[in-house]
Amino acid sequence: TALEHHPEHPALATRLRDLLLAQREIDRLITILSHAAGRCRSSERALELRLMVAELLADVKRDVAAAIALLERAATTTQTQGPALLALGVLYTRDGNHAKAAERFERVLSQQPTQDQALEARLALASAYEQHLDRPAQAAKHLEAALQINPDDARTLRGLVEVRVRRGEFESAAEIASRWIKVESEPRRRADGFSLLGRVERARGNFAEAIQAYEESIQMTGLEGTAASELVELLGQQRRAGQPANFQGYVNSLTSYVEHRPTLGPAEVRVYQELARVMDTELGQRDQAVSILERALTAAPSDISLRSELAAVLERAGNYGAAIEAYRRVIEADVNRADAYRGIARALERLERRNDATVALG
Repeated sequence: TALEHHPEHPALATRLRDLLLAQREIDRLITILSHAAGRCRSSERALELRLMVAELLADVKRDVAAAIALLERAATTTQTQGPALLALGVLYTRDGNHAKAAERFERVLSQQPTQDQALEARLALASAYEQHLDRPAQAAKHLEAALQINPDDARTLRGLVEVRVRRGEFESAAEIASRWIKVESEPRRRADGFSLLGRVERARGNFAEAIQAYEESIQMTGLEGTAASELVELLGQQRRAGQPANFQGYVNSLTSYVEHRPTLGPAEVRVYQELARVMDTELGQRDQAVSILERALTAAPSDISLRSELAAVLERAGNYGAAIEAYRRVIEADVNRADAYRGIARALERLERRNDATVALG
């Protein structure tokens, strides 16, 4: 192949990899890349090819052990060891050997790494020490060092927030969480940032700030994550303490979430059901709850859970005729829904049609 004659040419290796991967000729690709690595005059270029081979072994052939063996040899035969050691750390982490992973990442830091390599190594070490090796002080040290490398790295800021929270340093945690949110570009992680900020502000006793942070998170992720449940818990706590509980803000956040969704799937259905529940039971706005569920059913007319929720709200609103019709629609879709039969019976009882209620239950 052309790569065998020109092993230093980076574009040739990439094109060959894409071609042979598409043809599923994995073993042939590994052989060609390995031979090309052996013919390279540049040790850095040889390492790049061996890293490509290691990736194929680990990700395509699922042979992590072979990938590790290859890179362990490469790390001892090249002057630029940083990339090999970083890749080894990742592979050992995948293999569950966190002590060896940490050792390789520490070696990266001893090799005069580039700033990018040092940042990746320190973040990996922080994760290993915190989550697997029970060395939280070391984890914090590496996060602080990573922050010196890049003060705006979102991963570093997130890790530092979690460290501060575990130490009970909530004021510092809140400040760092706000910085994290400002620099985080990925929406789901940004929502996580607001959720964590809400938890921190709640711990500080700043309930208004906590509620605002939770609402920001809910606008982006709906009921996914913990923001919604934590906000409902906080609002309930305020109500039990005799304080005003602003459930309307929660409703506004949920409404903003569903209005910006292009389709109606299971996650959106759950949000509509929660909206109806809050409007009905917390705000006493049953007409609005009915409207929300009817709007959702327009988009998803076959969703039984929405139809059942509509029937229940209509029943609680005293609109027994409409509730009976809604329960019947549920039964048409699923004849085994005992709750729908009981709902019809209750509504008939309210309409003083006791004989019909008995028949409905029979």
